[in-house]
Amino acid sequence: MAKMIEIKSEEEFRKLIQKKEGIILITDNVTGDHVHLTTCDNVAEKNFVEKVIANNNKNGRYFWGSTTSSFNSASTKFTACTNCKPTDFEKLSGLNVGGTFLQIAVHEKLKNENWPTIPEFPISLAPFVTDPMKHDIALKRINIGNGTEVKTSSNNFQRAIAESQNQFFRKETSIDILAQKTTMPRDYVLCIEVKKLNPEYVNWVFFDEGTMDNKFRVRTKSLSNQGIVNLLKIHESDRHGNEIFIHIEEFTDIPNFQPNCYDYGVTLTKDKEGNYSFQKSSLYDASLQIVESTYGALVDALINQVSTGMGYVPSQVFIPIIVTNANLLICDYDKKDIDLEKGIISNADFKSVNSIIYEIPTPMRAKFPNEITTNTNGEMTRTSSRWPILIMNPKGLDEFLSNFDKDVFSKGKI
Repeated sequence: MAKMIEIKSEEEFRKLIQKKEGIILITDNVTGDHVHLTTCDNVAEKNFVEKVIANNNKNGRYFWGSTTSSFNSASTKFTACTNCKPTDFEKLSGLNVGGTFLQIAVHEKLKNENWPTIPEFPISLAPFVTDPMKHDIALKRINIGNGTEVKTSSNNFQRAIAESQNQFFRKETSIDILAQKTTMPRDYVLCIEVKKLNPEYVNWVFFDEGTMDNKFRVRTKSLSNQGIVNLLKIHESDRHGNEIFIHIEEFTDIPNFQPNCYDYGVTLTKDKEGNYSFQKSSLYDASLQIVESTYGALVDALINQVSTGMGYVPSQVFIPIIVTNANLLICDYDKKDIDLEKGIISNADFKSVNSIIYEIPTPMRAKFPNEITTNTNGEMTRTSSRWPILIMNPKGLDEFLSNFDKDVFSKGKI
């Protein structure tokens, strides 16, 4: 329920006005009841002193509330100030909290850096349960003189994909922003989730457990299998003469931008009383969403490429990204200081960063046919079981795009 506070002293008035938050209701037995923003000229201290202090509340009372609904119990017939338009401000506040304008700003930033973009890019996804290349309708046998050549049937490829996936887990979603830019021989696809969070109250905290090798790995669609782990191989199609591979590779294209990599993170929130509480939801939920969306975008791009014979480039790199204004913090501590019996630590430092690589376990909906589960090669098993995500604040996005331009696009022909 919205909170209302009556302002009775100059000290209270100054404190509330200095915050520049919320709405002021002035009840006046002469001019009627009006609501204003705290920044409105009509809410001047001299007016408050004249109406409330000097006249001992005889000519008016002042109330503060977070929204106009706070004042329903005090006045049911108030008028909104036509100068500061508090009701418009409330609508704007709702949009600000929801992150609308942060997403627009990120979109504009990419366009200004010459990245072709698509907002709210629709995708669908479902996990593979079998290899589509083992499906009879995926293959086309062509007679070539004395023998038979087997190729991928472009007309039936989409159906083969669908019938090789678990449709029970199919999901329709969208990517906040998809940005794509090419400099041969690489095509870069940025799949971006924008997460507006108040940095005064929300921290994303990451921990170094000593298990990371600090390498950023990405899923790539390529005409050659040069990755660490091969996830899916598509035969030459009857519309284009190249095999296609989906694989995991180490991303070293922008060596001047290499954030540290972590595989454990939590959300730490602070309430208005200054108390911190632990949760995992906002960080993990955003990470899960962008990983699933990136997987879906990759599969959709593969289907389009084989089915139409278009979009063939030597290598197409998909990079999952979260842009947020939550505080990104690294918790630096000594493992020897952990009290194992109580599960607590008495000393740790928090370092603020602009970018970080965060790995989450590969979600069930984002699995390719060759996900390694029983392979004896520990590094390959671990690599395929994790999805790294690039998480950054707006300053980190500036650094990322700047280094991309210097290390990649200024050296190639776009």
